[in-house]
Amino acid sequence: METKKTASTDMTKPVKVAIVIPTNVYFLSGVRNFILDTAHNVAGFDNQWAHRFQSVADELTNNAIEHGSAAGNEIELAFTIEHQKSITLVVSDHGTGPIHHSASELTKLAAAAAARANEPSFDLRGRGFQIISNWSDSLDFIDNTKGGISVTVTKNYTPAAESTKQSITTSCCIDPRPFALNN
Repeated sequence: METKKTASTDMTKPVKVAIVIPTNVYFLSGVRNFILDTAHNVAGFDNQWAHRFQSVADELTNNAIEHGSAAGNEIELAFTIEHQKSITLVVSDHGTGPIHHSASELTKLAAAAAARANEPSFDLRGRGFQIISNWSDSLDFIDNTKGGISVTVTKNYTPAAESTKQSITTSCCIDPRPFALNN
């Protein structure tokens, strides 16, 4: 795993981090921990939103590995973090995976998922866009120069007091009934 980090002790300036990892899920646990720590400690997100952004990033990196790049390739992650403002993540693949979608096709799929973002989903697969739609503020796809897709997602900072209010209206896509405790 190659890590390039340009950091500043001045938290008023954006922090930029780029990570390149092989298309192997083995490396994702370290990336997941890094994303959680960065969202919480550098961006200043509360625990709930740091974990949510971790889930968003996890969906994007898993999709880049599973769908966008063949074994032996790499995916790139680029972060821009502004303390108590936002965190932006760009995940790029090489387009060598088993199914190739264009940016416009993915934009349509994401829009359809966003339209049903608050509906429960009983499917084992296909909830990623719902998670991303619920827990991010912007989502953009572009066809990159390597023949793949670059996905940009941004989450704006939400103060902890507002986070509780938002969590009521920003429920995710999993139906809680199967997890209800029987009394």
